[in-house]
Amino acid sequence: MSKIECNIVDSISGTNTLTLGSSNASTIALGSGDVQSNFMYPMFSARMQTGQVISNNTHTLLVYSNELIDTNSAYDSTASNYKFTVPSGMGGKYFLYAQALPDAASDANLFKCRIQLYKNGSVIRLQQTNFSNNYILNTSIQVTSIEELSAGDYIQVYIRGTDSSGSITVDGTNADLSLFCGYRIGT
Repeated sequence: MSKIECNIVDSISGTNTLTLGSSNASTIALGSGDVQSNFMYPMFSARMQTGQVISNNTHTLLVYSNELIDTNSAYDSTASNYKFTVPSGMGGKYFLYAQALPDAASDANLFKCRIQLYKNGSVIRLQQTNFSNNYILNTSIQVTSIEELSAGDYIQVYIRGTDSSGSITVDGTNADLSLFCGYRIGT
């Protein structure tokens, strides 16, 4: 075994690929305490800034308009978009998480909630809670998924709530209540 000591290993000028190892290398190990600085990139996190009234029993795009983290400018917080789009060259496996707090306000009439991750306009994962005849005032609902995404794929979050009074607000007044985030975990 040989040992090479240096401060920087870089690709040749004019290229953008640096290969460590060859067909014989299946693992590249970091030393104890070493940190790989670009894992979990791209990464985004956004939250709601205010409450959002949703129509009863209707799929509604959640307004996560306050960007907290957006390492690659891949989260679009503009009106009617509220989506993460995989940047060019960054396809791979992604961890995705969304949380919302549907609230029936003063009427404790909430009896069903669904939060959904959409990929390119279609549902890929959902979490639903049905309280049947035990209506409640509010609940926190989350959905988590690991998905294979390609450059250009986009992810949005929708919610649907059913309330016998017909009045539901997704609470976004507190940073901890309604959040949408994700990051790449591998290729």
